[in-house]
Amino acid sequence: MKKELVKTLIITAIIFTITFLLFVPSYDENRYRNDKIVDNTVTAFLEAIQERDSGGIKQLFSQGVRDEIGDEKLEEGIRYLFSIFEGEVISYEIKPYGLGKEGEGWGKKRIIADYKFILETTEDSYRIYIVYYTKDTITPDFKGLYQIRMEKESDISNDLLSRRFMGIYVPSGFS
Repeated sequence: MKKELVKTLIITAIIFTITFLLFVPSYDENRYRNDKIVDNTVTAFLEAIQERDSGGIKQLFSQGVRDEIGDEKLEEGIRYLFSIFEGEVISYEIKPYGLGKEGEGWGKKRIIADYKFILETTEDSYRIYIVYYTKDTITPDFKGLYQIRMEKESDISNDLLSRRFMGIYVPSGFS
């Protein structure tokens, strides 16, 4: 009886260890891939905003976001970004802000990566929040960049930090 219990415990421990070892590298690899994708997006965003390339900024967003909110709303957001951005990029630091998951039945899920980065230019400092759908089997067209919120450090407000919106954050009163 004791022998069987010991054998069962050993087999259970081996199965648990193997499962754990298979899961951990996968998590790290996915995290690295998400960080790399977002880093590439941020780099492209910074190049486009410095060059005042509205088409380049539009192309960063997922097809689903572009279709859902339309060119006019995206262009309004881009005008806002251009109106507050000043100077040449000196440095930026990307920080993962959160990683979430949404599910809808068997096999349908969305993985949402939130990132914050602090941008220093020759003229000012900015805080930028990005929401990126790294996986979306619920609505596949939304896989990719979902939202950007950029504010000067001196003008930071907390009114929408936790709310989801599509596209580019534009404060009320901007025209």
